[in-house]
Amino acid sequence: MQAGVFFDVQPIVGGLGGSGRGEPRYAVRGGDQTEVIWFLDGARATSLIEGRADQGGSYTSINPHAVQELQILTGGFPAEHGGAQSGVVNVVTKEGGDRIEATAEYLYGPPGQRHFGNYLYDPETQKEFIDNTLPDGTLDPEWWTEERQSQVYDYREIADHLARGSVGGPLPFMDGSVFLAGQFNRTAYEYPRPTDHRQLDDVMGNVVLRPGQGMRLRLSGLYGRSLHSTL
Repeated sequence: MQAGVFFDVQPIVGGLGGSGRGEPRYAVRGGDQTEVIWFLDGARATSLIEGRADQGGSYTSINPHAVQELQILTGGFPAEHGGAQSGVVNVVTKEGGDRIEATAEYLYGPPGQRHFGNYLYDPETQKEFIDNTLPDGTLDPEWWTEERQSQVYDYREIADHLARGSVGGPLPFMDGSVFLAGQFNRTAYEYPRPTDHRQLDDVMGNVVLRPGQGMRLRLSGLYGRSLHSTL
């Protein structure tokens, strides 16, 4: 890894004036993530247009169980990486070997309050609840409507779940190999959002065929889904 690469542990801040999928920020030689191009097995993984959802950034949530090699370039880019301004990240994924091999990983984050201060929906400490509490101790029904109630949930009860795995090996009855990797990620928000957690799912894989001496054909694919509230 070359110098000049900085990864910020804080997620991208959303909101009406923000953007991003909640992925970690990163910068290379002072340039933000829109100036860094990612390649996955030689294919560009960067949005060709800049939109609110991804701010022109790359798909960076690659399953580490699928990574064979990771190269970060901070200068002197080859012609094949044209368009990069600050850096290039080149990811090479694994292939199946001569025998069947598999990996599995599961991480669990217990539920709990992830911010300082009081619980935001505590009726005894939060001003909005106190101001709308009637003398008999109940909440004003004109304020505590069914619609408002449907938007309130105990975000302290949401746990984190992360499952990753891979499997690879030789193809039966053919000279070749196959490799598959996937991940399933559910991450709770620090503060309540319209959705109670951030979702990330992806499946990637490749098939390598050797139809003849000195011949090699590789077919690769990736499907990813990311659901994240920026409000």
